[in-house]
Amino acid sequence: MRSLWEYAAHAGTTTAYSFGDNISDLGRYAWYGEDFASGGTHPVGQKLSNPWGLCDVHGNAWEWVQDWYGENYYAQSPSTDPKGSASGSQRIVRGGSWHQTADRQLAQLFPQIL
Repeated sequence: MRSLWEYAAHAGTTTAYSFGDNISDLGRYAWYGEDFASGGTHPVGQKLSNPWGLCDVHGNAWEWVQDWYGENYYAQSPSTDPKGSASGSQRIVRGGSWHQTADRQLAQLFPQIL
């Protein structure tokens, strides 16, 4: 579920990223900004982990969560542990990708869909 992914990725923090709010620190924690011709995923653990020891939650490969995408679901859902839409045609992905730019890597601000 998306809510469990968010909980683990943020590791008890209340900042935009598990390491704080400073986007200039992202490169220490995430792979991002590579082009399709020369980029690709990287072995896990080559960047710094979040406070709970989880690596690559802010960027390397998208993580596909169980939730279905619902355009208005989270505006009407419980604020604690929302379960996601019951059905849909697209799944939500979280984290970030090696080819995504830094301004698109925030774990909480937008639900990418697949």
